[in-house]
Amino acid sequence: MSERRNASWRLLRFVAVTSSSGMSKDGDSVRQARAEQTQAKLLQATIELLVEVGYARASTPLIAKRAGVSRGAQTHHFPTRIKLVTAAVEWLADQRLAELEVAGRSLPNGAQRIPAALDLLWSAFSGDFYKAVLELWIASRTNPDLKGAVAAAERRLGRQLVPTLAWLFGESVAGQPQLDERLQFVLAELRGLALLDTFDGVSKAHREAQWKFTRQVLIDFLTKK
Repeated sequence: MSERRNASWRLLRFVAVTSSSGMSKDGDSVRQARAEQTQAKLLQATIELLVEVGYARASTPLIAKRAGVSRGAQTHHFPTRIKLVTAAVEWLADQRLAELEVAGRSLPNGAQRIPAALDLLWSAFSGDFYKAVLELWIASRTNPDLKGAVAAAERRLGRQLVPTLAWLFGESVAGQPQLDERLQFVLAELRGLALLDTFDGVSKAHREAQWKFTRQVLIDFLTKK
């Protein structure tokens, strides 16, 4: 009888511990999901405010308010504004790279691949991502702490972007000599044109004409032996 009671007690303890462990894992999953949701809200709000009001006015209280989270939650996830803004740009860059990779699978082969890949890249550079990056570049010129953080983010993104570009343009470009230099030139042209695109007063027709000319220059440059 005693052995039966002991066996029953061990079984109850096993069930209790197992249930507690499962609840703990479920609780951890819920907490993790909430943390990721809060971070995403803060990162999205940061990008929106960098584009709308610029780095100087995109304060952490304003970002937290836009995200709909407390200041305590904001400082828990991102203790400083520099950590927050650089994380936001890297987060958006990762999203854009993932989108490029998905869209790149539908690019045509043959002579139309390079023009189509350039159009795809231009659509990425003419959106909010570049405007947010531009804000950080300008602000980092006179802010040593921000400059270091932006430079580190740029190096990481550069290591990801160059192979992605080579894949997007296809084998005819990937096999060219001085490939890195060619791809960096393409990026420089896209950044320069995107900078001009941030100014008001430029008509849609003028933008399209600029891009048509620039695209042909880049096609000739990429395919030149």
